[in-house]
Amino acid sequence: MVVDIANERTRMIANALDRLSTAFLTVGVLAPAASEIYGNVRVAESLGVWTPFIVVAWFLSAIALHLTAHLVLGDLK
Repeated sequence: MVVDIANERTRMIANALDRLSTAFLTVGVLAPAASEIYGNVRVAESLGVWTPFIVVAWFLSAIALHLTAHLVLGDLK
């Protein structure tokens, strides 16, 4: 019974990390891409030349969170 509870908590943490990685991808990569596609110049002007670097940082953060979720699942008993 205790092992089942520990496994469920581990799964919940991994799921939360994976959902957070999806949010990072949506906010940091997909939103600026959609803004660029649909021509919202305010976003591009406000970030300037830093836009590609910021998008890459969000993308790498999303990957790191997703991989962390995989590592957390490795702790299942």
